Amino acid sequence: MAPGVPLEASLTEAAFLLGALRAKLRPDGRSLLEPLPLSISLGATPGSATVRLGDALVLAHTHAELVAPRPERPYEGFVDVRAEVQPIAGPQFERGRAGEEEVRFERGIDRAIRRSEAIDREALCVVAGQKVWSVTLNVHLLSSGGPLASLDCAVLASLLSLRHFRRPDATVEGGPAPRPRRGPAAAAAPPIAHADRARVVLHDPDERAAVPLALHHTPLSVSLAVFELDAEGSAGGSGGSDSEAILLDATPLEAAQASASVNVVCTPQGEVCAVDKAGGSPLSADTLERAVDIARRRVRELAKIVEEELERDAKLRAVEVPQ
Repeated sequence: MAPGVPLEASLTEAAFLLGALRAKLRPDGRSLLEPLPLSISLGATPGSATVRLGDALVLAHTHAELVAPRPERPYEGFVDVRAEVQPIAGPQFERGRAGEEEVRFERGIDRAIRRSEAIDREALCVVAGQKVWSVTLNVHLLSSGGPLASLDCAVLASLLSLRHFRRPDATVEGGPAPRPRRGPAAAAAPPIAHADRARVVLHDPDERAAVPLALHHTPLSVSLAVFELDAEGSAGGSGGSDSEAILLDATPLEAAQASASVNVVCTPQGEVCAVDKAGGSPLSADTLERAVDIARRRVRELAKIVEEELERDAKLRAVEVPQ
């Protein structure tokens, strides 16, 4: 098989899948809304997280550095999300050439983390107009579990990395008087002279406890595969109706044969950050509403797992702050 060419299911595999869905089953034995096995590992370095969802394996790492802000946004830091897919992740990926699955993977992570404004960028400001934190999230897809499971796995790993990350505490020495943030007074304020610039001192984590990132919300991604079924059978259950079936954590075969797929990014409180449907058959309002409800329930389950894992990791570290 040539690199970069997607795998295609045989007619026998496609027929078997549809037959299983009519019987309210899936080829791997799961029910329609049963998730894939999930495992989480937080690294020894704050900001490192590895997540496996079925066959999908993702490594995420966060780091930060002090930089100068944009002149037009002196009170905001930077958030950069970088996704990398190597050929080892699957035969459909080719080095130096981004296919459709890779592009959707990168855009999905950016939509869930950066464009949803998950990180409070104003909280990254150390000295207005002089020093802000630039946070970079690197996401590596090491093994693909299909376009849907891989994206959900990557967003979960990204959120864990951001929640697990700690930046050094900083002290500001000297500097000019506080400047107005908005309005005519801010526009008329003279530029800060070099002699008046503040000095930023970064403290070692052994001296002062490192500081977590401030997050507006904690978005998580849930991708669902929708199948249109004929009159020979019924999908039934909470994941389908007589004419369709909605699948959670679709395998590569299920994702490839689905009539349509929908990605929902929402918070544990039920706030929807983004809904994306790329291609496939049109979805009715009832189907979309049912998909969002399924995603909300799954996000609450994932959020509980995230909190338990972070709490367990915090107890293992148990750092005492010097007085």
